[in-house]
Amino acid sequence: MKRLEAERAEADKSLKAAVQAKQEAEKAATEKQKSCGATSETCDEPSDLKELEMKISDARKRIDELDKSIKETKKKREDFEKAPLPFETAYAVADAKQVADARLQVKGDPKKIGDAVPRRFPKIFGGQALPADETGSGRLALAAWIADSANPLTARVMANRIWQHHFGRGIVLTPSDFGHQGQTPSHPELLDYLARRFVESGWSIKAVHRLVMLSRTYQLASTDDPNNLKVDPNNENLWKFSRRRLDAESIRDAMLAVSGQLDRSVGGPHPFPDQRSWDFTQHKPFKAVYETNRRSVYLMTQRIQRHPYLASFDGPDTNASTAQRVTSTTPLQALYLMNDLFVHDQARHFAARLIAEQPADPGRLDRAHRLALGRSPSPIEVTQCESYLEHIRAKLAAAGVAAADIDRHAWESFARAIFRTSEFVYID
Repeated sequence: MKRLEAERAEADKSLKAAVQAKQEAEKAATEKQKSCGATSETCDEPSDLKELEMKISDARKRIDELDKSIKETKKKREDFEKAPLPFETAYAVADAKQVADARLQVKGDPKKIGDAVPRRFPKIFGGQALPADETGSGRLALAAWIADSANPLTARVMANRIWQHHFGRGIVLTPSDFGHQGQTPSHPELLDYLARRFVESGWSIKAVHRLVMLSRTYQLASTDDPNNLKVDPNNENLWKFSRRRLDAESIRDAMLAVSGQLDRSVGGPHPFPDQRSWDFTQHKPFKAVYETNRRSVYLMTQRIQRHPYLASFDGPDTNASTAQRVTSTTPLQALYLMNDLFVHDQARHFAARLIAEQPADPGRLDRAHRLALGRSPSPIEVTQCESYLEHIRAKLAAAGVAAADIDRHAWESFARAIFRTSEFVYID
């Protein structure tokens, strides 16, 4: 577009110059005719006027062509701006064209610049200076140093995080602080063993997961032992599996899984509004929740607000790295499981699945317990569940619900009750 406008400006200059030259030539020709008339001389018509007229004609023709091209280009640009982008975009960072060492700011004042600080890894971690011929920012060298098998810190931190994922707490209770202010490992030899196996496996996270989950410690039951409870009430020595609640994402995924509605496909881009239409401000920020049946890991995360569901069930802080989540029990969580439309929708699909897969109550109860709790119901539980279903059916009939719909509504109520049991949201 700029090139066309520049050519249009040059063509306009050429036209003006040709018109001015023709005017001067006509003026000179007029003066000459007057001179010839006074002296009775024969005057020929100046030949250069025809050449100037041709230049003017060519310039005007070129201007018309450029105006047409500019108009077409504007139309294409307007159409492009109205249409969605034909490619995906993402924010990213890149090294500056001129990489330089940062300089100290005296007392934090950017106007008082001190000495330059050479780029290097922290000496306290055994880091070294960048090579003399390093021309980049040093990020690649930093990554290589972090993943160096001679650097024990990275492997220990990762092994501790994997252990924490499976047991609810790490071997080091401060997973983001392995320094003097952090906690010492409860089992230092175990941590070093896991870190070494992690490096030897080629930094395979899956290999460490398999190593931990196949261990006897991970496979212990959560049953209490009175003698062990007296000696080690906090289970620091791992004499049992510590019972713990599922995290927020896993609770949501579990409801989707048992209802048969979990979309196991890989997540794609969110349907964000077109970037060209953004008019968000500090007082009118972007706030949206894009519901999906995919795993909760694909839920959109915003820094300025937490997802409504994740906020209720102790989801991660969206403004900082969350090394370890707190676990709270609040009335809002119970109200969510009782009233939220998402829970009711999954209960409806869960009930429909049970009715479709089993023809009678006994089979449906067994199937429901196997799907939701991973076990068959005990005889006492069967009696209690049958009593509950009978009670709900009677209430629905008394409320005037059509006979054809009573069974479906009763099982939907039962499904919501299953979702609210401790066994559904806790790992034993």
